[in-house]
Amino acid sequence: MPKKRSPGRRPAPVQSTPARVAATGPRPIVAMPRWRRTLLLLTLLPMLAGILLFAGAWGDVIVLGSATAQTVTGALLALLGFAASSVLQGRWLVGGGWALLGVAIALVIGLNSLSWAVNLGMALGVAGLLMVATAFMQQFQAQTAKRR
Repeated sequence: MPKKRSPGRRPAPVQSTPARVAATGPRPIVAMPRWRRTLLLLTLLPMLAGILLFAGAWGDVIVLGSATAQTVTGALLALLGFAASSVLQGRWLVGGGWALLGVAIALVIGLNSLSWAVNLGMALGVAGLLMVATAFMQQFQAQTAKRR
């Protein structure tokens, strides 16, 4: 007689590897727990605030210090929201890329008098851009392979 499972236990989810994703397509949409959906919704706040600060600086609506400070703050808030949203969705490569771009901007703008900080910031920025581009290219290739 087969062993009965208790209703509260679920089997562990199958981990997707790049080879598995390429062979079977992207993983199906799985329902997220309520706390995770709530956090995902809350990531919209820094994104919207950042975009409003960024656009406000262009329209001469200065809320924080100077236009430059407001633009940088807006960009960092938007990148923070993008990174957190990506990580909560399980897209670690994209989240890491957005986070590295944020760190790069903070280093280049905040410590621009130190040449090593500017060089490190530029290297982290390139690494972040490569991470985001790689993740989007993998997603694009999976989608085009699925259509064929």
